Amino acid sequence: MKEKKMTLNESLEKIEHLLADLEKSDTDLEESVVKYEEGLKLIKDMEARLTAVKNKVHKIRKQFSEAPEEDDNASL
Repeated sequence: MKEKKMTLNESLEKIEHLLADLEKSDTDLEESVVKYEEGLKLIKDMEARLTAVKNKVHKIRKQFSEAPEEDDNASL
């Protein structure tokens, strides 16, 4: 079964949780490396998703800015 992808907010919360765990002095080295790697993967995924959203918004704005403007006086 395919795992559900986290939302951006869920990913951010997970990163914050991982960071809090890493800041604890009682976390062993191996566990810290695993959490660090998981955090970097989440950050990379979030960056890709945010870039995709940014590109989509740019495309939409460009589409509407290139639309021919209606002449407001045409109906007079």
